[in-house]
This record gives sequence, C-alpha cells and structure tokens, in this order.
Amino acid sequence: MICRKCNTQNQDGMRFCRHCGAPLEPAAPMPPQNGQQGYRVQGGQGYGDNFVNNNRSTPPVGSAQTRTNVGQSYPAPPQPPQPPQKKSGNMALIIALISVVVLLLIAGVFVVLIVTGVIGGKGGEPVTEPTTAQVQTVPEEPTTDSNLTVIPNVVGMKSANAYSVLAEAKLSHETKFEYSDTVPEDYVISQSPAGNSPTDIGDTVTVVISRGVKATQPPTTARPSSSSSSRASSSSSRTTSGTSDDRYGLHASTRLITRSDISWMDKDEIQLAINEIYAKHGYIFPKGEYRTYFNSQDWYHGDTDDVYVVADRMNYYEKENLKVMGNYRDEFD
Repeated sequence: MICRKCNTQNQDGMRFCRHCGAPLEPAAPMPPQNGQQGYRVQGGQGYGDNFVNNNRSTPPVGSAQTRTNVGQSYPAPPQPPQPPQKKSGNMALIIALISVVVLLLIAGVFVVLIVTGVIGGKGGEPVTEPTTAQVQTVPEEPTTDSNLTVIPNVVGMKSANAYSVLAEAKLSHETKFEYSDTVPEDYVISQSPAGNSPTDIGDTVTVVISRGVKATQPPTTARPSSSSSSRASSSSSRTTSGTSDDRYGLHASTRLITRSDISWMDKDEIQLAINEIYAKHGYIFPKGEYRTYFNSQDWYHGDTDDVYVVADRMNYYEKENLKVMGNYRDEFD
C-alpha cells in the first residue's frame, strides 16, 4: 500500500503509514479493459490485461479472496475503520445538573434530621432555639451590707430558744411579760420589730413572753399569814373548818365575784383563795407552806403537778374569778 501523503510503500493490510503515520486508504478498483475485469491499486500502476479472470463474480471489497497479478498476489483491502462518534456536548451538562440535584437532596435531608433532633439532640429530643418566653433572666444578686442583718421570727418559741436565735443574728433583746389565755407560759407572744425584716447589727428586739393564764401557777413563796388566819377566824361569815374548800366563803366555783367581794383581803389572803381553786382540782403544790397546808385539809386530794391539766378541769366561773383575783393580787407588787 502506498501512502498518499509521503508515497511510502507499506505492507498490505496496514492501517497507518509506517513513515508518517497518516491513515492508509485501500486501493480503488480499476475500470475493466478489453471486457476483462480487474482491480487497480489506488495510487499505483494498473495492470490491465494481466489481471486473471476466472469467470467468477468480482469479490466484494474487503473479502478474504485475494486479487492476483502477474508474478504477485494482493489481499483484498480492508474496510477502513469508522471514526468514533463524538458524544453530544449536552451530556456533560446533564450529568452536572443531576449531581447538583443529588447534593441538594442530601443537604435537605441533613437539615431535616438536625431540626427534628435526630442529629445533635439529647436523648432523642429535638433541638430548638429558645423562644423569648423560655429565656429566663437571672436576677442580679442584691448588694449586701455587712452592717445589716435580718431579724429572725421568734414568735411561738420558748423564751430561751428565742434569746439564742436573736443572739446568733447579732441582735440584743428586751423582755416584757403578759398574761395570755392562748399562749403557754414562757413562750413568745409577739416581737417588735417583726421577723424577717432587715435591721442593723446590734439593734434591740422586744419580745413579749407569756405568763400563761393569769394566776395559773401558784407561787411557792407565799404562805398564809397570821393576820389572815386571825381575820378569817374572827369573821364567822368567812371562817370555815378543815372540811371546807372555801375558806373565805367566796363561792368562786358557783358565781362570778367582783372586786368589792375581795377588796378587804390582803395579798396573802387573795393568794390563798387562788390556791384553793387549784387545790380543789387536785393540783400538787411544790414543797413549802402551801403543800403542808393543803395536805392537812380533809377535802384535798392532789394527783397532778401540771397546771394546764388542772386548768382544763376548771369551770367557767373559776377561770373568770381567777382573772379578777389575779389582777387584784398584782396591784400589791
């Protein structure tokens, strides 16, 4: 085969020139001469009558049959290869668009997982931004003055406990006493200033301590005086024997007495009348003159030293009369 570009002779069947690398074209058929059929190599010399005609049909171009020339045989030229078809330029654009769509879908799924809490949440709970209502403001710490303290509430405490609590708060105290029908003896009735209010360290808090029901606890120091005994014995209307629980004839268990009923009595006499009411209900007096005196009375039967138990046994008249006699006795102080 002769290269049409550089005229170099190449072997039959080669596709490219061995010298310049140009593609080789198969020989074109020659027109028949003198009624004979033959082939001419394209670019070469035709052989005319030298072609052999075997009265057979002309073999197709590219068949396995060979063409014969005088003194040389040539294979049929191969079919030139078809150049590969180029892909459309739009294919790259389509692939790029598909890639972008896939990336967007993946990004969308990832965002949905974050919003629903599947990714980044705690315990499967969705992650949400706090709303205005959910944001809590932390109050600023109040400024504290080292010279200030808070007054403790000691109302209802026993006096000793109240004094201790006030001392721990670096406060002084002033004590007052009052009778009370509702607050037990030696417990705090009220305080001033009130509890839970700020004040300066070292300030004084006034506490009011209960004396209990007025004249509920007979004193142990008082004793019947000789003057009261003589006066009681000299007055037949107020003198009773050892079998009576009403030495002065006041009838304090069955009627309301007035101040005029006891205005003639001194302090020791009024105290003995008060103690008679407690003795009638079984109060056991501490060691002293009153214990000796009431133990000598036939009607006395002591069974408790709790004044509150004894007070519960009293009737309405006795409780009211104890207030009247107690107020009168306190006037001697």
